[in-house]
Amino acid sequence: MDAPPSSSPPPVEQWVPLYENEAEFAAAIREGDVGRKPEPGDLEVGAHAIRCQQCQNLLPIEPCRHCGGRHFVLRRTAYGQVALHCRACTRMYDRTACTCGTVVPLSHKVLTRKVLLQPVPPGTILRWAIIAFACLVGLVLLIKLL
Repeated sequence: MDAPPSSSPPPVEQWVPLYENEAEFAAAIREGDVGRKPEPGDLEVGAHAIRCQQCQNLLPIEPCRHCGGRHFVLRRTAYGQVALHCRACTRMYDRTACTCGTVVPLSHKVLTRKVLLQPVPPGTILRWAIIAFACLVGLVLLIKLL
């Protein structure tokens, strides 16, 4: 038996910056050993992407090319660059190639996360505006009576 159709529109996918500034990005970089089990705050396949600074193209984070791992953490390489560190096999990826030919190094400016926004159903704003207007009229009448 089919479920009744939903009256609300489907959520809208939007990509927003993962870090607001360089300090948040620096705080997210792990130092030392990183465990193999996923933790909150990991960068995940499907939920995070890298935005090319040249053409603004979104490059979704893909599973690890070595083991297929789906969870990554930010970590510094031996050369001091920031890289995606696969939690499953510990491989590191410090840059991504865009389809426009640009090699995109990781920074706070390029990392994004997916946010699902629930659109406002049609008529909701009008309904709340009418309610607010009716409350204001009622308040004005109440004040005049006192």
